[in-house]
Amino acid sequence: MIEFLAFVVFLFVCLFYVLVSSSVPSSKDGRGERHKKRKKLTIVPDVTAFMSAKYLSWIPGFQTAPITSKTADWVFGFGASSRRAEAIIARLKSRMNSVEISDKVRLHEHAAQIAPNTIAKTAELTRDETGQVVPVKGQVLPPGPWMVRSNWGWKGMGNGVATNAEELEKWYTKLSVRPSDIVSRVTANPRVIASEYVLSPLTHMGLKFHARVYVVAIVSDHKRYAVMPNTIQLQLAGKPYVAADWNDTGIHDTHWDGNQTIIFMRDLPDERVRTTIFNNTVAVLRDLFGKDNAQKNMLQYLHQYPETKATCEIFGADFMYRSDLSAIIMEVNTKQGVDDVYDYIFDVRDDLLTTVIQTAGVDTFGRAPFSQQILNAPEPFVRL
Repeated sequence: MIEFLAFVVFLFVCLFYVLVSSSVPSSKDGRGERHKKRKKLTIVPDVTAFMSAKYLSWIPGFQTAPITSKTADWVFGFGASSRRAEAIIARLKSRMNSVEISDKVRLHEHAAQIAPNTIAKTAELTRDETGQVVPVKGQVLPPGPWMVRSNWGWKGMGNGVATNAEELEKWYTKLSVRPSDIVSRVTANPRVIASEYVLSPLTHMGLKFHARVYVVAIVSDHKRYAVMPNTIQLQLAGKPYVAADWNDTGIHDTHWDGNQTIIFMRDLPDERVRTTIFNNTVAVLRDLFGKDNAQKNMLQYLHQYPETKATCEIFGADFMYRSDLSAIIMEVNTKQGVDDVYDYIFDVRDDLLTTVIQTAGVDTFGRAPFSQQILNAPEPFVRL
């Protein structure tokens, strides 16, 4: 009996040692031999179904783990922020501090200084001493009509079209107060901007559209850069475009309501058009997120978690195109819309996950932990 108890104690000690040695790195940078043998974890905070079966097959050395895990190498999830996993120590986390670009007003503020050609002419609105709605000091209101937007708006809420001073007053009054059903950590008063409306937009089958362009930004101790996945969605309005009937959202609002058509940029029939607007999109993003000027452009405003080796985030940038094929950026979203269940999303999601593996994943872990099937595939993105 004593021998049996001794054997049980010995097994318990051995098991405890294995668990401890597999979870504690043996070198300062976490790259010791024991760490290399440790099984990497991918944690999806909300629903593991967000990861397609194809994606899971790419990383057979990984496993999913519950959000209650104490340690992991990689905390990641679509539609779920790793801010909800602050107790988890990870070398790579998704979601960073990015309010300076996800706030519409701040985005336009910074873009106007970095590369003013990348946005429509814009002024922030306020009230003067007499109560009149005017641009803030030092800014000039562009010619109307205007797209009026608040920094609390999302999914088509918080914006409208104004064609004269009376309508501008109406929209400012409405948008300068945050609705009670809009939940936000921001306690400051809403800010409102008026941008020059694109009166002659590029259309497809007579329909106005905007593009959802994905941007993956990577920030680490030694580098910061961004890439643009090649898959770009075009979200079409419900009615043919006319420069009139400004209150008809079917004509002027291209936000998804479940009934509109979504296609990919690669499906546009005119090769010259799709090639030109693709290249112009890349040019705008390079002006704002280009690696060569990372310390002076939008990348300077992205901040990672202090307990991580690197942080990445997938943004959904919305673009408009003029009839001359020039491109302007309208906003950058941290809620990219890729956690939905529509069929087209699966193609987008697989491209995005491949991009994350080939950029942030490789930078953080090196090639070894990742499937050669993916790393030997062509990069599905453009380096900015």
